[in-house]
Amino acid sequence: MKKTIIFSLLLFGAVIGNAQNQNISQGNIFDGEPFLAVNPQNSKHIVVAWMGYQWLNQIQINIKISQDAGNTWSNEITIPHMKNGYTSADPSMIFDNNGNLYLCYIDFKTTKDSGSVVVRKSTDGGYTWSQPSVVVSVQDDAPRIPIDRPWISIDTLSGNLFVTTMNAKGALPDYHPYFFVSTDDNASWSSFRTLDTTGWLSGNLIPQPMPTNCVSSAGVFYAAYPSYVSSQNILPQFILAQSATGGSSFNYSTLYASANSGVGDSLAKSGYLLRCNPADANHLAFFMLQKNGQDGANVMMLESFDAGNSWGAPQQVNDDIGTRLQDMIWASFDKDGDIVVTWRDRRNGTNDTYQTHYEFYAAVKPSGASQFNTNFAISDIIIPYDTILASSGNDFMCNQVINDTAYAVWGDTRDGKLNIWMQKFTTSGQLLSLQNLANSNHNTFAYPNPAIDAIYIESSFEKGNLTVFSIEGKEIIRIDNYVSKQKININNLPKGLYFYVLTTENKEIKGQFIKE
Repeated sequence: MKKTIIFSLLLFGAVIGNAQNQNISQGNIFDGEPFLAVNPQNSKHIVVAWMGYQWLNQIQINIKISQDAGNTWSNEITIPHMKNGYTSADPSMIFDNNGNLYLCYIDFKTTKDSGSVVVRKSTDGGYTWSQPSVVVSVQDDAPRIPIDRPWISIDTLSGNLFVTTMNAKGALPDYHPYFFVSTDDNASWSSFRTLDTTGWLSGNLIPQPMPTNCVSSAGVFYAAYPSYVSSQNILPQFILAQSATGGSSFNYSTLYASANSGVGDSLAKSGYLLRCNPADANHLAFFMLQKNGQDGANVMMLESFDAGNSWGAPQQVNDDIGTRLQDMIWASFDKDGDIVVTWRDRRNGTNDTYQTHYEFYAAVKPSGASQFNTNFAISDIIIPYDTILASSGNDFMCNQVINDTAYAVWGDTRDGKLNIWMQKFTTSGQLLSLQNLANSNHNTFAYPNPAIDAIYIESSFEKGNLTVFSIEGKEIIRIDNYVSKQKININNLPKGLYFYVLTTENKEIKGQFIKE
């Protein structure tokens, strides 16, 4: 029983129209984890940020902007690294009431010995950005590496900005969620503090206790994080931390406790999400996955109508019957209190596991309704599983709803390419515009990645000349007439990031891998 509980906790962790596709990012190596923000002062102003690969420059944050509700997009804007050799990840964004935009992300070395979570501000809607303001650095709570998965939110009453983070992979215990606040418009940030506390600790069985946060219309900051400490609760639980004082003090309570939360398939993207209703300061909603068979999981929602003091029973969002695995959930409220939930759906897959055909679905719960309306697909085809989805970098999708129109962005692998897609749809379920925001060409796939002794590069072409480069651009390995899936010995290479180029008769294909 104990093993079952611990394993669960580690994973706790309509009218439909056809639409045409549009590619926005045009990336040729990798694009992942898009984040979408809509300007509350101008609903036609949309900004999408994502993790995009730049040749010999690792991953950078790329941005595109639409001023006409997603019909056309600006040229790609790349956010520069703080230092050479850095890579970036995990963008999130928030607009303030004046139309200023804040971008939060990680900029760090992959060895995790330097780097920071930073926030940049844009006063022109995302076209130009301030210098980065450091929220927290790798060494600020060494050896716990408090820089992973930052989420940014704002108190629209005071203008205070909030960021939460968690420990990165490879950190040593104690493990914690972290909290930071800026009271001077991103000029400076508070010293790090752990969000959990005595009696409400996350515990050392969860290496990455991600906090998810929101701020109510009354200015109350809320964050939910996972915990398993048997002396606090015999069951794994989600803890709710709330502060009406801008983070000066917190109150704590159990949001949900169960041994049945999470998923059975370790590949699943089992994120969870807390949302505040802008139309009702007392209304909170929490979204998570709950087991549905050996590998399957349902999308579940819990609601509180008394500012988090009590919570109703979990309500299933996906309306299919069976043991399919749903994941990659996201949700948002509109200003009227309607809830839109989106997720990756496998009800039409060939089996119950992560590695099966999938689509993307949405469900809407109108304000005041007791249940969700009928689910509807927001992707236009059933997509075959691709092995690239076993890697990180596609852990979240995103949606936002403004004036009964919702925008959702996600990554999928139709045609063997990792693309970022956006769907525009109404809360009544009418699809308006399906667009391909990021066309990442995955004609090659390196595995295992990271690797220790050997790596294989699978290509859609039978043969080519393969060259492997160090991060400095030095040629390390060259194999003429390389055959797809041929074993490449990397046992003698130093640990680090490497790039490869596969040259065929009429094209050059690039990729990367990590030697551990």
